[in-house]
Amino acid sequence: DAATLSTEAVAFFDRAIKTLRTAVPAAAKGDDKGDGKQPPPQPVVPDRIETAEDAVLRSLLDTNGEIEEIRLRIKDVREAYDAKKAENAPFQAKLDEIDKQIRTLQVEIPPIQADLQKATARPDPRQAARLMAQLQNITARVAAAEASKQEPLNGMKKIAFQLNKLKRDLEAAEKPLERELADPLNRQEVLRTKLLQTRLMVAETYFEKSKACATASTEWKAALEESRRLNHDLAEKYGTLGVGYVARFNEGRSAALLGNRDAAIGILAPLFSLEAAPGQPLSPLGLTLKTKALGVALQCWLDEKKYGDVTGPSPFEPDKYRSNPYLRFAMTPVKEGPLTPEMAAVKYRTAELLAARATSLSEKEATAARLLEADAYKLAREVSTANRDFAKEARELATGLGKKLGPVEEDFPAALAAGQTAFRVFQQAQAAVKAAQAAGQADAAREAADRAATVRDEALAAMQKALALGEKDAAADEAAVNQARSILAFLHYDARQFSDAAALGSLLVTDHPNSPASRQAARVALASLQALAAGTAAPALDAKRRLKELAALVVTRWNDGPEAADATSLLINIALEAHDGDGLVAVIDGMNPAIQRRPELLLRAAVGLRQEAEAVRKAGGDVGRVAGWNTTVKQAIDEALAAIEAAGSLPVGPANAKLAVSAALTRAQMAQAEGNPSLALLLLTNNVYGPWTVVSSGADLAPALGPLATTALSVSLNAFVEAQRFDDAQKAMNLLEQSAGTGEEASARLTMMYRSLGTSLEERLEQLAGAGDSEAATKAGPLLAGFESFLEGVAQRDPKAAAQLWVATTYQSLGSGTNAAVPRAKAGQYLDRAATAYGRLLTRMGQEGLPEAEAAELRRCEPAVRLKIASLSRERGKWDAAREQIDALLADPQRQNWLEAQIEAAELLVAAGRAAKDAGDAATADSMLREAAAGRTTGIVIWGWGGIANKVSRQAFAGTDAKALQARDLFFQARLKVAESLMLRAELNSDASEKTRLLETAETSISMTRKLYPDLGGTAMQQRFEKLLKSAQTALGKNPAGFAAFAPPAAATTAPAP
Repeated sequence: DAATLSTEAVAFFDRAIKTLRTAVPAAAKGDDKGDGKQPPPQPVVPDRIETAEDAVLRSLLDTNGEIEEIRLRIKDVREAYDAKKAENAPFQAKLDEIDKQIRTLQVEIPPIQADLQKATARPDPRQAARLMAQLQNITARVAAAEASKQEPLNGMKKIAFQLNKLKRDLEAAEKPLERELADPLNRQEVLRTKLLQTRLMVAETYFEKSKACATASTEWKAALEESRRLNHDLAEKYGTLGVGYVARFNEGRSAALLGNRDAAIGILAPLFSLEAAPGQPLSPLGLTLKTKALGVALQCWLDEKKYGDVTGPSPFEPDKYRSNPYLRFAMTPVKEGPLTPEMAAVKYRTAELLAARATSLSEKEATAARLLEADAYKLAREVSTANRDFAKEARELATGLGKKLGPVEEDFPAALAAGQTAFRVFQQAQAAVKAAQAAGQADAAREAADRAATVRDEALAAMQKALALGEKDAAADEAAVNQARSILAFLHYDARQFSDAAALGSLLVTDHPNSPASRQAARVALASLQALAAGTAAPALDAKRRLKELAALVVTRWNDGPEAADATSLLINIALEAHDGDGLVAVIDGMNPAIQRRPELLLRAAVGLRQEAEAVRKAGGDVGRVAGWNTTVKQAIDEALAAIEAAGSLPVGPANAKLAVSAALTRAQMAQAEGNPSLALLLLTNNVYGPWTVVSSGADLAPALGPLATTALSVSLNAFVEAQRFDDAQKAMNLLEQSAGTGEEASARLTMMYRSLGTSLEERLEQLAGAGDSEAATKAGPLLAGFESFLEGVAQRDPKAAAQLWVATTYQSLGSGTNAAVPRAKAGQYLDRAATAYGRLLTRMGQEGLPEAEAAELRRCEPAVRLKIASLSRERGKWDAAREQIDALLADPQRQNWLEAQIEAAELLVAAGRAAKDAGDAATADSMLREAAAGRTTGIVIWGWGGIANKVSRQAFAGTDAKALQARDLFFQARLKVAESLMLRAELNSDASEKTRLLETAETSISMTRKLYPDLGGTAMQQRFEKLLKSAQTALGKNPAGFAAFAPPAAATTAPAP
């Protein structure tokens, strides 16, 4: 019995609502329709949990309390931020109020526009004038509201700086709490989502309840109105979230069912007008809601007989009709997956609306009616064949329309003409897209792109039909058929149907090379195969093979045209991707002297070939092969740069200009490597393409160079220093500092640049030493002298932290290396100068009045600077100076867990202990070596090598990633140094029993380490352990059998002992 079932269903939904929903205060009078005039009543968290919403609210309240309790520790910082936020709140509230007013006004516009269309169609000039005045009034009010935003925006701008600073302070204060807050904040977010889902479910349950009630009954109306009110509240409060969009659709759907169709369309308009961002598809949720909303809107327009929103105003205008976004959305074929019920509704209702509009037209508009009926027929056929919702109704509609339209036959010329017309329409649509993009009109560009895609598909279908007819017709003109193939290849490519595009284009290149259409088809085929070649799967690899073959064929067919240039560019890309240096040489050697874009192609191939040559050289590859490649590189770059200089300006376009500068920089670096600094300087300072000229002159291209500008400045600085042009070198250094920018990361960027300078200098010295010349040190003399003078000048005139840090690190890299070009005595001097420069940084830290940014940078790098001084002092045997820095570091409890500092402390104790032992101070040596192995637990805490091994043991054996392997290497180094320290102490000790005890302890340490970790960190480390073990065995009077004296080791231990 239907009535009984309905009653039971209503009762079920009432129970569901009661189970889901927390009791709320009675709604204020006048707010029962969700009109937004009264604030919605808020649920109160009850003491007893009786509903799902109760449970979520209670959990959320408890979680919020947990979060606030953790944040109490930073109460003062938060209160300062909240106070400033509260100061900003009135402005934000005013802004929100204005936005709400604007939305309310915008909702009024569609109904007036619809009425205006009717008044214009009748025609009714008086009514049309009245409606136009209303529309203008609303538009003016929207504009005034937009203008009124300026006042609150100005107020917010005044507060913004302080608010942002307080926000950063709060974030910094919260940073230490992040781990503790992570779980409760995650639970809070989950609970908030559940709360919104629960409230949305309540509103949806009211809607489902309405279905169980008799249509138009009091109960039916009450359920729908309550569903609409609840969804309205959610949409208003969470309008920018997914739940807000869903609630908006639900609200509009209820309004439509209640007969408020104009209101429903106004509510749903933001949804069925949704468009994706340029270059991105609409999200799945956005597409679903757009489709559903448009389906409801179409039904409303059908019921109200308002066809103009889809078909355009009367009289009928085909262009405006075709450009309608709702029509385009409905007409777009579903290319992936089945037709969804929502899309079936859109397509069927659009077909109904088009057919109804066609019927309403007069006999004079028969052509327009036929166009409408043809589109309605297409849509109805699409829905009927999908065998989904509306399939039966669609079949009936399609049958009726098919009888009216009848079949149309075409021959090849007529079909080709139709296809060409459709293609021209597509070209015009593409031009509209470009024009809108050039004008910065994003919305217009999106609309134009949508139209271009639609007409492209129409042109594709038309040209496929024409080609099918042409290939069947033996009398068809071959040139015309090939033209159809070429156009169709382009349309396939634009539709991203790359396989079809490549097949047609390749056919024309291979079988019809003399056809006028074949050259354009060749470019399309190459681009299509390039798209298919992305990736490493089998189809992609096959596409790469075909691409290489086709490119080579195109170069052979037309070796002096733009197609050959495109094909050569692809051959260069293929060789670069494959790291095929010989392939690049072949491209350069085989390039037609008359080919278009020859300088650009030479430079691209040459720069890539140089990279391959360097990679092979560094890997220890064939020296002769590398030399041959470099000869080709130099010839290609020299020819291309000469052509650019002859032209008097850089190539057109930022990419080509950047390539020229990059190639000149590569050639300058090669000249430096070959010991030809004068040529390097000429290249760097060339008036047309010189990297130094471009970067230092402030040319428009300079900002586009990016990291290349930094490299150019570094190379130029080295060249100027070597030539002792110190003014230019200083200018290069200043530009490097400027290029680092400002802000928190500027110092780090500048430090990296300075390190790069030091690396460049080291590489230059390595090139001198690597030449095998016994006079390398003599040849390096002028370069070192130049750098010494420059570094000392910088050290004296630029006290800033970044400059001093560069001076220190450069001296350190020069002194710490093993380069034959740097005499040993010089190396020691450089280390002393590095320590002095680091010391200047520490001195500057104590100065007052420093800029805050520099002071902050000094504070940040102070630990690293102290560690550097300690390391340098240890290396130079200055034990007291090294100890002073280590003590200063580890006296701070927060730094005692700094692994690098503890390693340096242990290294210092071993080195100083050895020095004391050599000096005959046995007591001091023993004390230091004991602490080096076992650490120090009183005063300034030092872990020692034993402690370091324990600290890193867990990470060392926790996995096989880079950090774990690094920790593992340190673990075994530390264990070895423990044994070494014991051995050194044994050598010091004159007490025989104590000496024996120390030697046995060393032996046991090695034995236990091997027993627990048989691998001992690899072959090299095993050999070191065994060598030390044999020394201990010999000192103990045992057979120095090494590991053979022990039982075979147990299976490898996968995790360290606790």
